[in-house]
Amino acid sequence: MKKVTRMILILISIFLLISFTACSQQAEKTDIISITAEKDPIEYLQSKGYTVLTDIKKIDSKVISKDDLKGSFINGLIWSVQSFEPEKIIGKNVDYYCVDVKNHPLDKYLDEGDSITVTVMKTDDKIIGGYSRINFKEVKAGANIYSIDGRTLEEFTGLDFQTWRESWDKKYK
Repeated sequence: MKKVTRMILILISIFLLISFTACSQQAEKTDIISITAEKDPIEYLQSKGYTVLTDIKKIDSKVISKDDLKGSFINGLIWSVQSFEPEKIIGKNVDYYCVDVKNHPLDKYLDEGDSITVTVMKTDDKIIGGYSRINFKEVKAGANIYSIDGRTLEEFTGLDFQTWRESWDKKYK
């Protein structure tokens, strides 16, 4: 009797494991992460408390390929501050909308004449991410890509730059 009970428990465990694995794989294949219920980039930025200073411009629209992930250093930084793995949107068209804002967490780093530009990324009519950058009046050295809410790569990922870069290169080069 113990062998029969043990066998039933093993079969139930295998069945549950297969069921959970199948469900999670299905979710990964079809789920594009939307960071907000808002569909309009301006409304989304205003819901974050940002004041929009300029008209929004669609600056790019392209189908994401693996080559886009292998691209430039700046491309890598942009992908580093997204809340999803970029493989999830390979083959999807992404629209990029750009606008200047204030009342942004990066405002504290501005000098006279500097401004903040936020780029919002959309696919399948969902806002999926974006990034912020400071438009310096005077040229300054260093990376200038932040998460949409102004966090650095280190703050956003929890990784120092060198560790992140090695991981990125291993995965996408």
